[in-house]
Amino acid sequence: MSGPKLSANATVAEEYAKYNPFEWQRFMSLSKEAAQELIDLGYETWGDVLAHKKLQLMTSLNKKLGEEKTRELDAGLLNWRMAKCMRDRNRQKKLKDGKDNDTPTSEPVVTRPFDPIRDV
Repeated sequence: MSGPKLSANATVAEEYAKYNPFEWQRFMSLSKEAAQELIDLGYETWGDVLAHKKLQLMTSLNKKLGEEKTRELDAGLLNWRMAKCMRDRNRQKKLKDGKDNDTPTSEPVVTRPFDPIRDV
């Protein structure tokens, strides 16, 4: 399977895809929505997604891109994008969940009394 390496940056992947900036932006948006849907279904990583789901997703994205007169994407580009996107979306979710769980404890914070020598 060809395509950009998973470690490649977006510029390399965009050159590989040969999309113009508007097509690239649309591809990025559609794939971001698809990644969120997969996360909502309980998948944590792109590797967790079953092969038939990946194929369905690629078919669906290609249909949407085709309706917009954009060249179809291949499995290599889809693997690159979804691996990165699902990783990033899960990081955002974990950060958000972590901040929500940081509730103040009922115990007061212990402070030292004022010391005129130390605190001046």
